[in-house]
This record gives sequence, structure tokens and C-alpha cells, in this order.
Amino acid sequence: MGKTIFSKALPLLLAAMLCMPLLALSQRSLEKTEVLILGTPHLFSMEKFKPSMLDGVKEKLNSYDFDIICVEKMPGQLLYDISRRKDTAFNGLTRMQKHIKLADSVQSYLGGDFLASKAKTRELTSRELLTNKDRKDLLYHFVATTNIPAAVLQYKYLQQSPDVFTTEMDRYVSDFLKKRLSGNNEYFSLAVPLAFKKKLNTIEPIDNMQDMALLSKYYPSFVTDFKTHPEIIEKVMNSEVLKKSDSLTKEAVASNDLSKLYEFLNSEEYMEEDYDAQWKIWFETNFPSKSDMARYSLWEMRNLQISANIMDVVARYPNKRILVIIGSSHKSFLEKYLKQIESLNLLSY
Repeated sequence: MGKTIFSKALPLLLAAMLCMPLLALSQRSLEKTEVLILGTPHLFSMEKFKPSMLDGVKEKLNSYDFDIICVEKMPGQLLYDISRRKDTAFNGLTRMQKHIKLADSVQSYLGGDFLASKAKTRELTSRELLTNKDRKDLLYHFVATTNIPAAVLQYKYLQQSPDVFTTEMDRYVSDFLKKRLSGNNEYFSLAVPLAFKKKLNTIEPIDNMQDMALLSKYYPSFVTDFKTHPEIIEKVMNSEVLKKSDSLTKEAVASNDLSKLYEFLNSEEYMEEDYDAQWKIWFETNFPSKSDMARYSLWEMRNLQISANIMDVVARYPNKRILVIIGSSHKSFLEKYLKQIESLNLLSY
């Protein structure tokens, strides 16, 4: 009789054992990478901006306990790609050349190249504990890959140990980074302090700024087309979303607190109204050259490329919590794309 019971129970037992890996797999599949797209004003253009205005914003963001932070900067490999093309259409991006020139100098100083420094950044950032020597090495390799925000982060860790900068090159590089640390923009006033507070080792660049260069290359008439339609500028400048943003900016400067402005820039209200004011308008302009539709298409292209770069970060940091700090007009486009990716969970600010 016992044998009969066992023979009946065996198929059930085997079925249960076979289901266990599936159950575990199902549980693992629920672990999604979390991403917050934080729309920000470009702080360098804000009159009378002070880093203390971000205290409330930083306090709120610190509560999310992010594992990685991304910023609106182009990755080094893309900068080198653009530079090596020697295409005059991309001359508007020449401000990036100083970072490449510095990177080349540091690569030569280290006796390596871009790929060697890239590999070294991956190795060093994966370590649980970094010595001052490790941080100095990491700083140099970040500069060699044009990742200046991440290099500034390492410099901030080493500020209390100035004796590590002993050579002439050390002093040149550290002086360069020190000046950037005091810069008023979202890299150094927001991303670096947040990463420093969470003891992170890197900041990831995820932008792709080729849209306007390509627009100029394909449609050199765009600027003329735009200037011959002053009603477009007037319509955008008189939009309610821009008026509210300007009003909140003035209030923020007066109160020394940007919290309300960031809440608005990350709201559904702002995303809908900003799209209507700045982007939907290109479906109404009807330029004979079609440069207006190209402007819209290339903006979508840029945001798709940014989304791809975000997914590259997601691939390297699976099941982590990621903060993307980017100009507020990008937010609705990035969320539109990223919402479709099953492995992601988008967070709200």
C-alpha cells in the first residue's frame, strides 16, 4: 500500500521539483532596474544661481538611494568618433575638443590609449574599497576617457588628501578639475554632490548631441526658415508653460530654493505643455524646405540615442536604481521610449 502511495506521489513530487526553477526564474524576472528621469533646467544659464538652491532637491533625491547617476554629456567614444570624422558640419561641437586634447595628453602620460583607460575605469570602479592611490589612478583614467564629471567626483574624494598630487602633471590636472568642481551646472552642482553623498565611484555620460549638426548638414536653410517665421518664437515665448517656468525660477532665486521648479519640470502638466509648445509646433509650421519636420525628426533621433545609452548603463548595472539628470525637454520623450521596455520600472520624482 505504501508503495502505491509513493508511486502516486512521485509524479506530483517531480512536477513540484520541475516547477521550482520556474518559480525562482519568475521571482527573478520581477526584479526590474529602476530609472528616474530627472528633468532639470540648465543651471549655467540661470541668473543668480547658487548651489545652495539645490539643497531641497538633493535631499529628496538622496532618499531614493540611487546606485548610479547619469548626466547629459556625450561618452568619450562618441566624442572621438566625431573628432576623427573631420566633418565641418560638427564644428559646433568643437567645445568638446578641449576634453579630447586633455585626454590625449593624459593617455600619453599614462603610456596607454583610450581603450586601456576605459578598461582600467571598469576594473577600479568595480572594487569595493578604493585607496587614495586607486582614486588618483581612477581620476587620471576618467580624464583619459573624457569623463570629466566622474574625474571631478574622484577629485572631491581626494580634496582632503592634497599630498597625493605631487608632480607637475598632477597639479595641472587637479587644478583643471578644481575649477570644474566649482562650476554652476547640473554636472558639478547636482550630480557630483549626490554621487559623493552616496559614495559612488562613477558618473555615466549618456547624451548624443548630433541632432543640430545633422540638421545644419542636411538643411542649411533651417536658420533662415526659422528667422522668416518670427511668429514661432513669439508663440513659444508666450506659451503658458514657459511663463510658469520663468515665474517659478524667479521665485526660486528669491527663496533660494529650486524645489518647486523641479517639481513642475517633472510633472505630467509640464511634459504635456512643453511638448505642445516646443515640439508639436513643427507640425504646424509647414516650411517649404521641410527643415521643420527634420528638426522634429532629429530631436526624436537624439532622444532615441540617449535611450540607447541609458540601456547600455542598464545592461552594466542590472536590477539597480539609476538616476538620469537631463534637460527637462528630454523627459517626456525618454519616458515614452523607456516605458516600453519590460525590464525597467520608471520612477516618479
